Amino acid sequence: MVTHKGVGLVCEALSGFDSSQKGISAIGHVLYTSDKHDEEKSVQPITVQIDGSPLSIALNGKISNAKYLRKVLTQQGFCFKTYSDSEIILGLICNAKAAVLENKIVSALRQVKGAYSIIFQSDYKLIAIRDPNGCRPLCFGCLNGRNYVFASESCALNEIGAKLVRDLLPGEMVVFDVNGEHSYQSFYCDKSTFCIFEYIYFSCPGSVIDGMDVGLARREMGKALAREVAFDADVVVAVPDSGIPAAIGYSTQSGIPLVQGIVKNSQTGRSFTLPKQQLRNQMVRRKLNVIEEIVCDKNVLLVDDSIVRGSTMRNLIPMVRCCGAKKVFVCSASPPIVNPCCYDIDISTRQELIAPDLAVEEIADYIGCDGLHFLSMGGLLSAIKDTDCTHICKECLGQANCEMPLAGVGLTTADC
Repeated sequence: MVTHKGVGLVCEALSGFDSSQKGISAIGHVLYTSDKHDEEKSVQPITVQIDGSPLSIALNGKISNAKYLRKVLTQQGFCFKTYSDSEIILGLICNAKAAVLENKIVSALRQVKGAYSIIFQSDYKLIAIRDPNGCRPLCFGCLNGRNYVFASESCALNEIGAKLVRDLLPGEMVVFDVNGEHSYQSFYCDKSTFCIFEYIYFSCPGSVIDGMDVGLARREMGKALAREVAFDADVVVAVPDSGIPAAIGYSTQSGIPLVQGIVKNSQTGRSFTLPKQQLRNQMVRRKLNVIEEIVCDKNVLLVDDSIVRGSTMRNLIPMVRCCGAKKVFVCSASPPIVNPCCYDIDISTRQELIAPDLAVEEIADYIGCDGLHFLSMGGLLSAIKDTDCTHICKECLGQANCEMPLAGVGLTTADC
């Protein structure tokens, strides 16, 4: 098993990769993170030796009880080399008593609380598993009618010409080996609880997840915003890139022209994942440039996917005003975020959020806009066609999911 990985953009990390190497299978992983300690060591995939054979893992997600499991494994003699949650899962697999690899994996994941999709690679098997709640997305496709590809988003399949076959079911394990494809329902859950932020922000608008077109859903969120509020705006301006689909929907529904009033520097990362407020402010100013001739002497409506801490808007609105905008209104294509997420969003405390303790008018004053509107919960659910409102996790938006179980165990989010 050959490993090549590094930090930075993919083109940088793989600059020295020997593409002449041949194999029967491969896994890869890309991650943005706010956790910088031992960053290079923690880059995935991570490989360990189990019963004399290598096993590699690529994890999309977060283990909520990672601190506890790390302590237990350390006491049992497992030597950690990284701070990655992936290595914790590998440690649990190493200690599992089962004889067959698939059973070792199931035994390990039964001890895990969290949300995840995972790809494992051994010498002769490629194994994919989605958490019992289906909180994180995972799909597989077919390339040239005979090669299979797993991805956390279907847009990755499009890039290489693979055809989407289907999404994995919550708790499903799919194994590819020399005997073909095998599927097992490794975990059972009464209901799925897919993360609503995949539709709002995380996923690429070119993806289809569990049958829902993400880009279409975001445009519908924008249309719902326009039906809920009518600001006296001359132009609609998207906050790139994640606010673009909702801005298109708002413009389509309202008839207010959509203009490119802000240009994004594509070489910068996501500001909300940075660990310090000063760094987040600097990132906003570096990555967004306002076009003066577009916004000058206009009433501008800024549309973004969500407002988390308020950092982006508080820095962006003065930039728009400095370019001559008469008024600046703001629409969020998400309801207010009032609870931290113990699964995957890089917000650890309620105090980091802007919405829990402030009224809409107070948030508007804080970020400096002339009017602010958050999409209603009803508007959001109508946009994603969530008819029964039960299979989507909405706890960050203040909508409890009736004692939603955590993956692998019968505990609730109150235990995080």
